[in-house]
Amino acid sequence: RPECLNEHLQLLFLMSLRRMKHLLHSQLRHLWLVFQGTAELVRQGAGKWLAEVVDLFEADIRTYESIMVNWRSKEEIAANSTDGTVPLR
Repeated sequence: RPECLNEHLQLLFLMSLRRMKHLLHSQLRHLWLVFQGTAELVRQGAGKWLAEVVDLFEADIRTYESIMVNWRSKEEIAANSTDGTVPLR
């Protein structure tokens, strides 16, 4: 719904999807190492992968918070509007 997702949130979701593609590709590489039986490489790779997932998640949360800090509902905007019209986002 356009009133829920402004341009900044749409960009955030697009970037998150691109990051998830990279993370899933890395996950498949780690699974390949598991099937090859290289336990030490799996441990190292899994630790690195999990750290990357946590970092990206925290970055997305910080970005989401910075975008949503000024968000107001359509009703709130209409109630505070002087001419009764709701501006486009």
